[in-house]
Amino acid sequence: MKAGLDNPAGRQLLSQADLSLLINRSMATVRRCIQEHFERSGELLPIKGYVLDKGSKPTHKGVILRLYERGVAPPDIARTTRHSLEAVDRYIKDYDRVNVLLSKGLSVTEISHAIGRGLRTVLQYRKILLESHPDLAAVAQEEP
Repeated sequence: MKAGLDNPAGRQLLSQADLSLLINRSMATVRRCIQEHFERSGELLPIKGYVLDKGSKPTHKGVILRLYERGVAPPDIARTTRHSLEAVDRYIKDYDRVNVLLSKGLSVTEISHAIGRGLRTVLQYRKILLESHPDLAAVAQEEP
């Protein structure tokens, strides 16, 4: 499937639906193959929904931050996810800021305003933080 992402006319961003049509497989099969590839290699394929952050999961931010929580170095995260080191560093910086503010008891809405990021982003960061640091749940406010 990865070979289908390269085109003589240049790199193309393909959706899962595009891949499904190109390889004559169901969307479920394409999703499963993409997920299996990620679990096996840790590499996020440059699918349109991931690159443009339009898909529901895994988002590139979520993948980057979970790799960060596993102790993967930012340059390796950038290479694996095909993001610039600057973008990876920005996600990690915001994630660390959310961590500090959550541990101080701020709500997701307050954190969103404080760091200038959207509510969905802060909620995603909070979810990853609580998965990675269950002890944080004692001070983190309940959110809808």
